[in-house]
Amino acid sequence: MTRRRLDELTDVLAQISVGDLSANVRIPKKEDEFTDLYVGVQLILEVFRENIKYFEAANEDLARNIEKVEASSLVIEQEKVIDEAILESIGEGLVVTDISGKIMVVNRQAEEMFGIPSREMIGKKWSKTVKARYPDGAELTDEQRPSLLSITRHRKVNHPHLIFSTRRVKELAVAITSTPILIGKTVIGSVSVFRDIKEEREIDLAKTEVISFTSHQLRTPLSVINWYSEVLLKGNRGKLTRPQHEYLKVIHFTTRRMIELVNTFLSISRIQLGKLVVEYAPVDVRKVVTEVYKELIPQVTQRDLKFTTQFDEKLPKIISDAKLLRIVFQNLFGNAVKYTPDKGSISVEVSVIRPKDNLPISEGVLVVIRDTGYGIPRKQQDKVFTKLFRAENAKIIDTEGAGLGLYMVKSILNHTGGDIWLRSRINRGTVFFVVLPHQPKIEEKSR
Repeated sequence: MTRRRLDELTDVLAQISVGDLSANVRIPKKEDEFTDLYVGVQLILEVFRENIKYFEAANEDLARNIEKVEASSLVIEQEKVIDEAILESIGEGLVVTDISGKIMVVNRQAEEMFGIPSREMIGKKWSKTVKARYPDGAELTDEQRPSLLSITRHRKVNHPHLIFSTRRVKELAVAITSTPILIGKTVIGSVSVFRDIKEEREIDLAKTEVISFTSHQLRTPLSVINWYSEVLLKGNRGKLTRPQHEYLKVIHFTTRRMIELVNTFLSISRIQLGKLVVEYAPVDVRKVVTEVYKELIPQVTQRDLKFTTQFDEKLPKIISDAKLLRIVFQNLFGNAVKYTPDKGSISVEVSVIRPKDNLPISEGVLVVIRDTGYGIPRKQQDKVFTKLFRAENAKIIDTEGAGLGLYMVKSILNHTGGDIWLRSRINRGTVFFVVLPHQPKIEEKSR
């Protein structure tokens, strides 16, 4: 009896040892010394079966997950190949940096333009690998570089003309656009796209020289016409009939307009040819702003506009060029008046820059010009400071504009170490932000 029981148990255990868990222990109805052992083996079998079912289910889940991972890996690999193809197909140079300015990605075009392989640039500061300066030779600080400006301002930054240089490339003229990389509202880096503009600049400079020469030739005869029409309007050469007076007023106005345009062309030509003379001296910004505002009082009164100015009590003088600063404010204030409907409002706030303001410069003066005007279309705002550009709605409101004022403002500010940017909404108004350094850098003062 004992032998038979042991044989039965041995058979069941033999099946289990080869992985067959289908066997069952036949527990005798009559309890004896083997009953507990039989019950124990049967319980172990049941536990094994349950665990096998769990492992099989887990194995199926694992297999499905592996399939998903493999599919995802394939998608990621495909996306990576597509991204690389896109980067390589872009005709411009492309550099991606993190928030500290370290290079994360460089495409082949950028490698060729810089003359440096990507492996020697990845992980290094862009400002250390590639130097950047303005066309007149003034080197950009880290804070002035478009890539870092886009990060600090949380918006796209364009610059129409910078000079890059590396240890292998002495001079590379580029136009650059830098855009912040955002995850939600957090900036994690910047993407900069730039193109070689050497040929464009050569053509542009040739045109500038022609314009400069022509403008010089035009200024003398225009001045003569302006002087004679002024004399005749004053009646110094006899009394005029009403029609004669009206005709002369049109001639005088048009001549003045032409002289202003010629002077603008000459100023821009000097900037582009690197011949703009900056006469640095202590400047009272409050005084310049007030004087320009007073020039506009007749137009402000005629249009029933509300024009207010506000100044910090302890506003320091800055080292700048009062003449050039006047041109900047004449254009900005004049545009605010021109493009604000009757009975609208314009405000100018002048304050001291503080470190906590997180602006492109840490010491100087901030001038904020707000208006309730027609606004600038969002899709065109990044072109506002380019030469000869006029927004679509501006062309309708003022058909005589030349599209040079804001270009000249931006050029003067770049030339003197300042900066300008804007916020605008259609039919809600525009805000221009102007920063003026307290003391220009040595290289800026030497221009």
